[in-house]
Amino acid sequence: MGLSPKTIPTFSGVISSPLSRAFLRYKSTTYNMQKGVVFNSVLLYNICMMIEKGNEMLKNSTLAVVGNVIRGYDFKPMVGREDCFVEGVVEQITNETGYMAYKITCTKDVFDGEKQPKGKYSRVGKIVYIPMEVSFMEYDGRVMNLSK
Repeated sequence: MGLSPKTIPTFSGVISSPLSRAFLRYKSTTYNMQKGVVFNSVLLYNICMMIEKGNEMLKNSTLAVVGNVIRGYDFKPMVGREDCFVEGVVEQITNETGYMAYKITCTKDVFDGEKQPKGKYSRVGKIVYIPMEVSFMEYDGRVMNLSK
């Protein structure tokens, strides 16, 4: 069941920013009534908490800053399987792709343990987005700061 304006005060101790509270009010009333969609109150609460905390909730959000060189693995390194990763300089921390990510210009592309030369199938010289956190197959060390 969706939230109604009467249930909003129950979040007042946790949801403090005006943006979050306005979002909660809008999503729980206007959208539900006009579109006929019922939002889950837990989902709304989680969205508001993400607005409140911003990037702090993401696992690798404090790992690097603009100008650092980072490595992002495509797959978790394992014995018997060669590494696959990209390295590059962080140009921007962005959400232009719909998720928070490090936007890098790739300087090194390794596939199956072999460095890939710049070319048609290589990521070298191209813009690559390395997500700060993924929901599937996230592990410690997926993103590494090589500048430290």
